[in-house]
Parts: sequence; C-alpha cells; structure tokens
Amino acid sequence: MFYEKTETNCDTAFKINVLKIIKFASVFCLGLTLLIGCQTPQPDSNVNDEKDMVLIPAGEFEMGNIGPVEDGPYGPQKDELPLHTVYVDAFYIDKYEVTNADFKKFLDANPQFQKEQINQKVFLKNQDTDVWNGNTYPYKKDHHPVNVTWFEAMAYAKWVGKRLPTEAEWEKAARGGLKNKVYPWGNSRPTTNLANYEVNRSTVSVGSYPPNGYGLYDMAGNVWEWCLDVYQTDFYKKPPKRNPIADADNIMDIINNYNDVKSPRVMRGDGWVFGPDQIRVSIRAKQSPIERSRSFGFRCVKPVER
Repeated sequence: MFYEKTETNCDTAFKINVLKIIKFASVFCLGLTLLIGCQTPQPDSNVNDEKDMVLIPAGEFEMGNIGPVEDGPYGPQKDELPLHTVYVDAFYIDKYEVTNADFKKFLDANPQFQKEQINQKVFLKNQDTDVWNGNTYPYKKDHHPVNVTWFEAMAYAKWVGKRLPTEAEWEKAARGGLKNKVYPWGNSRPTTNLANYEVNRSTVSVGSYPPNGYGLYDMAGNVWEWCLDVYQTDFYKKPPKRNPIADADNIMDIINNYNDVKSPRVMRGDGWVFGPDQIRVSIRAKQSPIERSRSFGFRCVKPVER
C-alpha cells in the first residue's frame, strides 16, 4: 500500500508539472505568434486579386521637374530636379487610396495590430488615435483614406498580397500618360473641381474628383501617399535608369526586412493641408516611418506576373 500510494503521489506531481509546462508553452507560443504575426501578417487569399486596380504599361517616362528651383515651398524644389528618363516594368496599382473600411478589415483579421495590442516601439507616433473610436473608424468616413504609419501600410499591403509602390512607379502612374506636365490632368491651375487641397480642411471620400489618364483617383491632394523608397534629397542626380529604388539592391530587400527600417521614407501626391501649388505631380516629401497624420495615406501595387 505504501508503495502504491507513493507511486500515485509521484504520478500526480508529475502530471501537475507537465500541465504547468504545457500551460507555459501555450502562453509562450501565443505570445510568440502575436509577436511574429504583428511583424508578418499572413496574406488573405480572398483579397489577393486585381479588383479595383489599373494596369500601368511598361515603358519609359520623364521623372521629376524641369525647373527652375524656386524659393519657398510653392515651386519646384531641388530634390525634384533634374528631369530624367527612367524605365519602369508594367504593374498594377490601386485605383483608389486605401480607405478606413479597407483597413478595418485588416484590423479585424489581424488583432495584433489593434490599438490595445500594437507594438508601441514600432508604431510610436499615434498622433491621431482619437480619430478612430477604439478600432472603429469615424462615423460616415468609411470611404475616406485611412491615416497610418509606413509600417502599418506595409503590413496591410502584405496582407492583401500587394506592396507599396516605388517612387518611380507612383510618379509614372500619377502622370497618367502625360509628359512633362505639372499636375495629373495637365498644366491648368488646380481648382476645387479637380482635387482636394486646403479648401476642404479635411480628407474626402476617395474618388470624389475626376481620374487621371490612367483612370486613377486622387493622385494629387487628399492625402500624402507612402512609397517604398528611402528618401534621398539627391537621388535624381544619378538614379538607376531601370526600375529605380533608393538605397536598396531590390524591392524584396525592403519588403523582407521592413520591420528593421529606421530611415525616412518618401511620400508623394501632397495632401489636403496645403495649397494648389504644392499638389504638383513631381513634389516629394521626407517622413519618418513611425509618423501618422490625418494627411497621410497610401495605395498598393502588384507586379505583373510573367
């Protein structure tokens, strides 16, 4: 009896220890999954298609501004010069900027990016968190462009099986097939019938203004749009002539290591904050990848499968 009792106690103690180990392992794995998931969201096969995207043909275009540089922020700046010819492979680009409703689907599918879970070390600058109520976008603003950091934009793009555009891809698409024009529609001065700039004092629903020659909406005004590239003031002085991207050997280097990025990123298109002179197609901006603003947004691209 003593032997049987002793064996039973040992078995019980052993089982308790095993259960403790399993419980610890489960919690550890859950935490590890959330951490990895936060860094690398799994693509959603239901949204991985070319719906609401436009095919931009391969070919050369003139990138930048013909100048001359003007004093102040309202004319061509030195980082937009010189005008240069680059070749870009064919790609698909979103017809519209990513909206609050689009991003809400991403948050629902990836709870590690919701406000109570988000990695504050990576997503530090939460300047406009009061715009969303928890993880719900503002009332009647489902079709307004979402305001996110570069990291959040990268995570969303990966989830939908896309990526952010390179600066060259963005400008080629924004020009809509026109050559050496100031705006996506040509050289005529902006009006409130053509784009959303300082008059409205806020974002508007995507697609509220006429599209450019490629059928893309809001390529000028509404929000600044994140690009894949690091910002370099003098990148146009000696850029690669084919599929240029700053400070990277190839696009996948950035995508695979985007959580390690610390350098400022390029933003294009200008937003609703500024006046008509600054919504020119060649304007460039430098911004930290952890910054968020009500004038920041993005759209995605996909390469053409060969």
